[in-house]
Formats: sequence, C-alpha cells, structure tokens
Amino acid sequence: MTLKVIQWATGPVGRSALRHLIINPAYELVGVYVNSADKVGMDAGKLVGLSDTGIKTTNDKAAIRAMQADAVVFAPRMPMTKEDLDSEVFPLLESGKNVVTPSGYWFPPLHGNDYVQRVEAACRKGNASVFGAGENPGFFLAHMAPMAATGCSELRSISAGEFVDCSQHPSPTMVFDVLCFGKDPKEAEAHSPTATMLDRCTKEDLSALAHHLGIEIEGFEKESRFATLDHDIECAVGRIAAGTLVAQSHRWSALKNGKPVLTFQPTWFVTDKVPGWNDLYDHWNVVIDGRPCMHIDFRCTTSFDRLPLLKWADTDSGAMDTITAMTCVNAIPAVCAAPPGIVYPNFFGGTPLLNFA
Repeated sequence: MTLKVIQWATGPVGRSALRHLIINPAYELVGVYVNSADKVGMDAGKLVGLSDTGIKTTNDKAAIRAMQADAVVFAPRMPMTKEDLDSEVFPLLESGKNVVTPSGYWFPPLHGNDYVQRVEAACRKGNASVFGAGENPGFFLAHMAPMAATGCSELRSISAGEFVDCSQHPSPTMVFDVLCFGKDPKEAEAHSPTATMLDRCTKEDLSALAHHLGIEIEGFEKESRFATLDHDIECAVGRIAAGTLVAQSHRWSALKNGKPVLTFQPTWFVTDKVPGWNDLYDHWNVVIDGRPCMHIDFRCTTSFDRLPLLKWADTDSGAMDTITAMTCVNAIPAVCAAPPGIVYPNFFGGTPLLNFA
C-alpha cells in the first residue's frame, strides 16, 4: 500500500528526504511545506534536481494540515525549542497525520508524566503516532552502539562521538549564529543555540538507551571544550578572526554509581589544525568498554548520485543530512502501523541486553 507523505521544510535534511519520497514507489508525495518565500509555488522535483512531480510547494501551514496524508517528515529549521516543536507538531498529529522527525520525541518521559500525557493526547485526537529519529540523537548512539554491544559478554560503558568539519558549510547563519564560530568562546559557552538544543536532545537519547538496556541512571553531567587560534583562518562563509572560536566539543554522560556509563560527544570545527585536538576529520565513532572492548569508526564518502543543484547548491545534502533524513523516512511504515501514541525504538524486543558492571 502506497503511503501518502508530506515533506515539511526543504533544508539539507528535508531535501534528502524529499528526493527519496519522490523516487521511492512505496511513497506518494502529496505536499511540501517551505520556509523560504522564493521557493513557494515551485514544483517539488525542481528542488532536488528531478523532473516535475505536479506537487507545488507552499508556506501555508493551514493548507498543509488540511491535506489528506498518512505521514509528515517534519524537518524544520534548527535549532528549535521543545515548546516551538510542540506548537507545530501537535496540530499535525491532531489533524490525523503520523509524524517522524529528527527534532524531538526520542524519550518524552524524561520531561515528566504531564508532558507525556500532552503528547499522547494530541496523538489520540488524530489517531496518529509520533517518532523521533535522526543521525544523533537517534542513530549512532541509539542504534549502532547497542547493536555492537550484542557482541560483548560484559559492559562498563558505551560512548558515541561525531566529528563534523564545518569549514565548507555554506550557511553564514549556521556557522556564525547557530554554531557560534568566530565568536568569543565565553559567548559560545553561554549562548550556543545548538548546544542548548542538544542538551535536551542528547539527554533524551541517553535516557532512551538506558531504558532499553535496563540501566537505572542517576543523572547527567556535561563538559565543554573550546579552542581558538592566534591567527585568522578562511572558511567557505568568510574569515574567522584570531582569538575567536574555531573548534568546540561537548560531552554529555549518563551516570550510574557516580560514573559515566553512556556518553555522547559531538565535536565541531572549522579547521583541522588545532593544537591538542585529535581526529579532526568527518567521521563518527562508537567506543565500548567491556569484554571485549570495541572501537568502531564510521566514515561516509561522497554519494554516487550527488547532484550539482544550480539555484540551491548551498543546501545540497551531505552524509550527515542524508542519514538524518533516512532514519525518518525509513521509519514511516512502522510508525503508520503503530497504535496511536509515542513510538519508541524496540531494541532487542525491549529486553535488557546486559548487566553493566
């Protein structure tokens, strides 16, 4: 049965999802919401270098909610607060559409029973379900790490890291305002929008994994590192002045008996030449301390079908964007088939995998 799907937003992640929704016969694209006024009224295929689909983009949210669809791939502009997220997603659920998103809902119980009830009430009203996916949170720590752990007889800790080279990112807003490169590190530490959003997201991801592994955690700790250089550097969006932020790393850990047992650490940088910083190249890793110990490195190469999209070349999708999008798109059939409510990953049938030492 072909599933009717709406794509919400067409940034790098949304465009990856949109392209797949168009070319995969399992899905029928029925609507596309866009933020940019200059994209309104365009054929969806044009946005991803494909032939016309007959589906025109819109920035009318009411029109999107009124459409008949099985699911919405909700990939909004980032970062986004939980309150802003709910204000957009709840009406979609209430209108009868299942929602898959990389922006939240990995583990709503972290925010209390009242919040869970509000999410589930929106789902019940529309007979719909919601699922949080994504690259991180959602994939490397939540899926790849526990899968690798099935090869261990004992565990002490699991950690996942991502290393993202932002030097060629085409958006000045993302580089300077969202990620705070080129700013005073003290300002970045106090006001980084991405770090603030990830504080919510990562704690949900860690909590979800702990729940499915049967680990009772006591709380979380966070540490951050920031680096500057004594000279200017050039990146795709301009100059990063000497003495301003060129690399940052944030580490969130879930604690048991006062020790980290689950950890996620993203590292972002605009140059790979930072004294004292290692592994500054695009990749992800999973490190398992156990019997046996494991260190797994993931690298993604340029896709064979990468397109030179003329007008929106600056929003073409890289590996991280594609992984984020596809964890959402590939979940659509299961989410549509699920009972109304919050859908959680069903790791190992919900049975605790191992006892942590």
